[in-house]
Amino acid sequence: MASLKERTSHSLSARLSIRVVIYATCLMLVALSVTFYFSRQIIRREAVGKAVLALDKTVQDIGNELRVAETATYNMRWNVEHHLDDPDIMKEYCRHVLRENPSIIGCAIALEPQYYPQKDSLYMAYAFRPDGKNYPDSIRFSSQFGELPYNQQAWYVEPKKLDGPYWAEPIVGNHTKVDDIITFSLPIHDREGRFVGILANDIDIDRLSTTIYSSKPFPHSYPTLLGKNGKYIIHPDTNRLFHQTVYELGATQADSSVSAVIRRMMAGETGYERVCLDGKNYFVFFKPYEDAGWRTAIVCPEDDIFGPYHRMWFYVVLVSLIGLSMLLAFCFLITRRQLQPLDDLALLVQHMADGNFNEPIAQSRWKDEIGQLQNSFRLMQQSLAAYIKENERVSAMLKDRNEILQKAYQQIMEADRVKMAFLHNVTDRIVPPIERIKEDSDNLIVNFQNLSQEEIARLVDEIDKDSAIVTDLLDQLIEVSLRDSGNEHYSKQS
Repeated sequence: MASLKERTSHSLSARLSIRVVIYATCLMLVALSVTFYFSRQIIRREAVGKAVLALDKTVQDIGNELRVAETATYNMRWNVEHHLDDPDIMKEYCRHVLRENPSIIGCAIALEPQYYPQKDSLYMAYAFRPDGKNYPDSIRFSSQFGELPYNQQAWYVEPKKLDGPYWAEPIVGNHTKVDDIITFSLPIHDREGRFVGILANDIDIDRLSTTIYSSKPFPHSYPTLLGKNGKYIIHPDTNRLFHQTVYELGATQADSSVSAVIRRMMAGETGYERVCLDGKNYFVFFKPYEDAGWRTAIVCPEDDIFGPYHRMWFYVVLVSLIGLSMLLAFCFLITRRQLQPLDDLALLVQHMADGNFNEPIAQSRWKDEIGQLQNSFRLMQQSLAAYIKENERVSAMLKDRNEILQKAYQQIMEADRVKMAFLHNVTDRIVPPIERIKEDSDNLIVNFQNLSQEEIARLVDEIDKDSAIVTDLLDQLIEVSLRDSGNEHYSKQS
């Protein structure tokens, strides 16, 4: 790792590539952040719009299914009210409703107790299709429904109290083996307007569930239908159907927003909220179905809504990382190729710094700054090489002259030594004759009267000899002096 860091710190192309990639990464992060932010908002708006449309379609589908029963009931009531005096025709009316309306699986005409004295005290004509098949032979009849007397059941009691239309809560199974049903009831009146009974049509909840589930906006979303008291009419978890209420769900969830959403739903509001159910995030879209007093909702997992966004984020980040890696490699190769002349030039300059001034620098064919720098270094290297060559020539010439001067100096020093030796020799030789001349002269001067002619002649003779010696030595000194003066004059002229 240290070697890689060291190579990176000493490589201009690597540093430039890393800085370019860092700058590009910063720009890309800013651009991606803005893009992802607005993309998330757009996806959320589209998801909300899609879910709202699906919820509206669900409500519309529910209305379409329920209006079939309502319309058939309203259409048949006129016939029943105008033929109340004929109890036997009631079964035919029930059979006719089932034949003409495949979505209706049961039709009941129930009259007040003792309405037909000639019949049982409780008279009800009930036609149903236990297997849901829509052909004449599949229709069965019964004079009762459920374990309680019909005049004690909600589908009969509630519309009687209201004296108006009523959608009863789901009825789960019965002794006729009809599937789970929901029932629409209308009061029957006689010609005087008195309440005399109930006309009711049943719809199969499974059929209604199939219709509703066909409009799922997202793969893992699911619709749900709640009754007036909050009981589940339609829900993918069959354990909750008809037995649990949505309020029980709110009591078991830690997220307080679940209870708030339930209150809004049951209050008849329309909207959506983000909630946490069993540790997972969901968006709940809700809307009332006012005709029956029910509440519809579509529960969408957050992953379904933002799944494409998260996948897009993953792929964009993956592609970005691959792109940045390719950009880093591309920048490194390009900068390394472009800066190769600079690396070569740096190596040559280092060789020059080590004293290798004669290594040639090739002329660059590039016209950019690096090419100009290389050509400038080439000219500088040529000028420096010429300057060094000239210095070497001058140094060699000076060295030769210095050797000549050194030899001349040695000769002069040798001559001075010889001269000094000669002077010492001459001096040593000239002193005794001069002393003898002085001694003889002093003797002549002092003892001239007492000396004989022979002694005086001898002394004069000795003085002449010594004078000749001194004169000869002085001539030698003069000759040497004249020769040295001539050499000095020659040296000055040179």
